[in-house]
Amino acid sequence: MRRGFGEIALTWGLVALVLLNACATVPQAGTGGSGRFEPEGTYQGSEEPSEEAREAELESALTALWGVASEVREVGAELEFTFWTERGAFTLLSLKRRQGGAPGKAAARESFASEVRDLLSACAEGAPGAVHLILRRDETRWRADFKKDEAVAFPPEAKTWPVQRVGTRSEELQGLVGAGREVASRIWVPTGARVRWQVEIALDDERVTGLETRPPRSLPGGTSVRADPGLMGPWVNVLVPFTQGLGPRKVRMDWEGEHLPGTQQSRWRIVAAEVVRPPPPEPRNAEVALEYRAMHEQILRQWREETRESFQAMAVIGLEQLALYVVGGWLARGTGVALEAAAPTISRVLARGGMEAVGWFRSLLARAPTAERQAFARLVARMEAEGFEALTAAERSELRALLLRFERLTTTPLKELDGAKDLLRDEAKTLFYGKRHPKLDALLRDIHGVRYDIHHCIPLEYAHLFPLRDVNAELNLVAAAKPIHSSVGSVWTRLRKAPRPPTAEEVLRVEEIVRARFGRWFNKIYDESAGALEELSQAKRLATNEVDALVAGMR
Repeated sequence: MRRGFGEIALTWGLVALVLLNACATVPQAGTGGSGRFEPEGTYQGSEEPSEEAREAELESALTALWGVASEVREVGAELEFTFWTERGAFTLLSLKRRQGGAPGKAAARESFASEVRDLLSACAEGAPGAVHLILRRDETRWRADFKKDEAVAFPPEAKTWPVQRVGTRSEELQGLVGAGREVASRIWVPTGARVRWQVEIALDDERVTGLETRPPRSLPGGTSVRADPGLMGPWVNVLVPFTQGLGPRKVRMDWEGEHLPGTQQSRWRIVAAEVVRPPPPEPRNAEVALEYRAMHEQILRQWREETRESFQAMAVIGLEQLALYVVGGWLARGTGVALEAAAPTISRVLARGGMEAVGWFRSLLARAPTAERQAFARLVARMEAEGFEALTAAERSELRALLLRFERLTTTPLKELDGAKDLLRDEAKTLFYGKRHPKLDALLRDIHGVRYDIHHCIPLEYAHLFPLRDVNAELNLVAAAKPIHSSVGSVWTRLRKAPRPPTAEEVLRVEEIVRARFGRWFNKIYDESAGALEELSQAKRLATNEVDALVAGMR
C-alpha cells in the first residue's frame, strides 16, 4: 500500500482514465439549521430516524470509544473526543490524548459502558452541533463528562442521520489493517529515545485511498527500532470511528514512539488525531456541493445498512438528481485531464461546475434512451457507495461505452433521438413553473385556465448546434401565450424553409430578431384586446421581413 496522495484513485478521475485507455478499442458510440440541503423526491428517508437506528448508532459510537480507551491505563490520562451530533448520528472530528501517571488496573468494558452510555445518549439530544466528550482514567475505571460547542461550523464530512449497523465491514477492516502494516513498516524510534511521527491517511467515505508518513524534523543518531506489528491494533481502533464520515478527506494523526530500554522493542501511543478537510467549494459550486452531499449521504447510508436491493431505486431516480450525482462527484473528487481527449464536451462543461453544469448534464441525460439512463444510474450508485475500483471489468466497459455515447449525443439532432424532444419539453415546463418561477404558475394562464406555453428561445431542433449550452437553461426558456407562441413559431418556420440548414450564427441571429420583436410579451400576461392584436401582427410582420432577408442570403 505504498501510495501517496498523488496516486489516490478518485472515482471520476479513474472514469476519465478508463475512457482514454479505451479510445483505441471502443468506438465512440454515441437543510437543517446547519445549512444542509434536504433533498426531495424518490430518494428520501423518513421524517425522523427510527429508535433502532439511533440505538445502533449509539452502540457503534460506544464501541469506538472503548476501542481507544481500552489501550490507555495511566491514571490521570484524558481522552477528548470531539463529535458532530445530529439526529442521533455521531461523526468523530478529532481526538486528543493527555498523558497520565503510573498505570492503574485494567478497566472493565461493562463498567465503561455503564458510565458512558447515558452520557453519550444525552450528547445526541438537542440541536445539531459539536460535542466534546472527555474521558478521565481513574485507578480502575473511566469517568466521563461532556460539553457542547456552538462555535463549530457544520463539517462537510458529518453524518446527519444514524446508520442502523454496528461494527465495521470486513473489506473496510482489511483496508485499515493493510494501512496499519504499512505504517508499522515506515516508522521507527532511535535506541534510547522518544519521537513523534505524523501520519496522514486519505479516506473517501470509509475507504482508505492513500497514506503519508512524516518523521520528526530531527532524529537522534544510533540504532533504530522499528514499530512492532502490534501497533496495528491501536491504529485500527483510532481510525475506525473516523471512517464513518462522508466524502474525500484526510485524517492527520500524531503518534509518539518510545524505545523500551534493554529491548529491541518500541511502544507507541496516539497523541492527537483530526480530520483535515479539502478546501471549500467555490461560491458558484456551493449549492451543488450541498445538494450532492445530502444525496450522497442517503445512498451511502443505505449501503452501510446493507439494503443493497434498494439500489434498484436508482433506476427511476430523477434526471436532476442523477445529474447532481455526476457533477457533485466530479467536483468532490476531482478528475484528470484524460477525459478531455475522450469526451471533450462533457469534460468542458463539468469543469465549469455550478448549477449550470448540473442543468446541462440533466438535459444531456434527457436525450439518452431510458435503458441507458437506468444502466448509468445503477453504475453511478455503486461508485458512490463502493468506489470506482469495485466495478467489474464488464461494468467498467459498460460505463465507458455509456459516457462515450453521451458525448456523441451532444451533437446529434434531436429529431434522430426517439422521445428526446418530448422529454425535454416536459422537463422545460417542470423547470420553468415548478422550480424557477412558481409564482407565475397561477398568473400565466388563458381564459380556460391553461398555462401559457414554454418557448425555447433557441428551438430544440437546433440544440445540436450548441453542444456547450443547456437547451433548458433559464435564459433559454420563456412563457408565452398561445397567440405569441404561434406568431414566434411562424417566424422560425421561415428559417426552416431556407435552401440549406442554418449555421449556429444564423440561428442566433433569428433568436435576436425574435427577442427584439416579441420579448415584451414573454413571461407576462397577454392582453387580447384589438389594439394588442394589431401590435402583435405588426411585430410578426417586421420579424418575418428580417428573417426573410436573412434567408435570402443563404445560398
